[in-house]
Amino acid sequence: MNILSLPTEIWYQVLEFSHNRYQCAFVCKAWTEVSLQQLYKDLRLDGRNICRMKRLLELDADERIPYFKYFDSTTRLTIKREKDREELNSLGYMEYDYGKLEEDQFIFFLDNLPKLQDLHLVNSCYEDYYIAYLRQTDSFKCLNEIQTLPSYSCHDIFSLLYRYHSTITAICMSAYEGHYSQTITWTICESLSQFKHLTHLTLTNERNVHLTPLEVQLACPRLVTFKYSSGPTISDHTIENMLRGVNKNGINSRLKVFQLHVPNLPASYFRYISTYLVPHLDSLDVEVRRYQLLNWIREVGIKDAMVFAKNISRLKERSLEFRYPYKNVTMEDKTAEITNFNKLLNAFKGLRHRLCQGRFKFTGSSHYSMHRSKEDVLEFESTLDPKCYLSPSDSNIVHAYEVALSKYLSDKASFFIEPEMIDCLDIHIDHGNPKLVSVILQYVLVHFPNIQAFKFFMDATSTKTIYIGDDVKELQPRKDRFITSRCGRAGLKVFKSLQFIPSKPLLDLISTHLLNIQVLVYNAKIMYGRWTQKVTEIDLTALKKLQLFQFDDYNIYGYDTDLIFIQLQIDHGDIAYYCRNIETSAVYEATTLQLFQECQDDATLNIRLLNVKYNSGVKFVVSTGNHTMAAEFHNGLLLDFINIDTKFL
Repeated sequence: MNILSLPTEIWYQVLEFSHNRYQCAFVCKAWTEVSLQQLYKDLRLDGRNICRMKRLLELDADERIPYFKYFDSTTRLTIKREKDREELNSLGYMEYDYGKLEEDQFIFFLDNLPKLQDLHLVNSCYEDYYIAYLRQTDSFKCLNEIQTLPSYSCHDIFSLLYRYHSTITAICMSAYEGHYSQTITWTICESLSQFKHLTHLTLTNERNVHLTPLEVQLACPRLVTFKYSSGPTISDHTIENMLRGVNKNGINSRLKVFQLHVPNLPASYFRYISTYLVPHLDSLDVEVRRYQLLNWIREVGIKDAMVFAKNISRLKERSLEFRYPYKNVTMEDKTAEITNFNKLLNAFKGLRHRLCQGRFKFTGSSHYSMHRSKEDVLEFESTLDPKCYLSPSDSNIVHAYEVALSKYLSDKASFFIEPEMIDCLDIHIDHGNPKLVSVILQYVLVHFPNIQAFKFFMDATSTKTIYIGDDVKELQPRKDRFITSRCGRAGLKVFKSLQFIPSKPLLDLISTHLLNIQVLVYNAKIMYGRWTQKVTEIDLTALKKLQLFQFDDYNIYGYDTDLIFIQLQIDHGDIAYYCRNIETSAVYEATTLQLFQECQDDATLNIRLLNVKYNSGVKFVVSTGNHTMAAEFHNGLLLDFINIDTKFL
């Protein structure tokens, strides 16, 4: 089939889809010309290609013509990270610098790319050299149509950018004077105003206390994408003065993507964004790093904040985040802050009936955020109360902690205003009281009627993880998985835990609230080491639809364990015993009650007993670290199998 018989848009898509566009040139003669044009349009060179290019540049002009034939098609050039010395030597290039273009070679190469628009060198080992070559060149043929130039970090990059200001459309740079300019005496905004075709700007303001994002916007009215990050705070008084006598509707009327990462968000600038920018945006990302959410709402007013959240709910992609150093606050302020956050969250979700994903974590700072991604996944993140992180140093503190935490979680106004909104919940805590695992799991099972996936991670004395969902894989939010599901808890079929064995009360809650659980997995990656419980009892008889129970015996033994016994009782019938010698075997073998009692009476042996009760028809699999199969039981009977481990190999 002749590719030229297809519409241009289609065959370009076919070529773009290929992982190796060079191979497309060998499909047939009809494909060769088209494929090579597309290949050279986006030219990507690594160290090996550079070495070959240097050889081509050494040829006579007539000999170069066939190789330079398609350079007229090149609009984008990327020089990727070159090979290291060993790789180059293995390819037959003995000198490391042979992977670098010299100044005359680099400029001559660019002279032969007349339509080049985008030059990307940020992954090159020789980026600084190439930037220096561009500063020093007096060529009139080099980069005449350039729109995007590196680098984001090179010293005095702005002088190079300004050299091509008549064609540049995209800039990514720092406003720090050392990176800004050694030769240009204008202010940063005066200089930016000279770029008449500038449509994409990423600007990092590290130290300039007088620079504001509004000043940059006034200097660059044609921006389509504006990403601004600032260290110094923004003066509300300065913003108010700038907005006087300015046609606010005319500022950045073309803007579609706006990212603002700042330490504070003054009321005047916030109202300008909400009123004049949001109506024509497609994407908004606002992050306030050092300002308390409650104080900000007090400044701008909850009414205006709610209107803002409601207005941005229609955007294709949106994010609103407040992050600030943790400070002790009164319970009244804490409740007011969480209540206001939930009000904003309700407005932010727009017409959705429920939210998709809630994420709670403790990072040493107060953190509130709400975000909608391109995949249409709506999620929010919040900080749990400080009571969750009391140290369990003695029993009195633990008891006080449990009482306080239970009261805190049972109060919907303090945790969630509407737990019915949540489809997917993800809680991540770096350090905290181990009792929190049971308390949180109990709260979720009782108060979240529409939960479709739940993941809890806690790194305290060991990494504890809980996952509840409809698949044996870990939590993977997907567009088609949440919000529209009508199954609710009926679709929850898998319960997995890592380094955590649910207690009898929690198992009762699981059987009460998760009626369709089919797979129950208790995994472990490391031995507990300090495990002192001699007997572990697990009663699964209440789980009527259970099909598979998988248990890792790393959950129950420590470094001094000699023997592990398993006692199986199915449908309250006969009891069977199985045993594994930790020193000599990785598999379980059938044993007797008499041997178990003898070992139990032997004071020199340290044994562990796993007592499991479950219904007939349930497959029971026991592993022993790293998913090594140790035993498989059907209806209480051990199946024969061959175990192959590293010792065997």
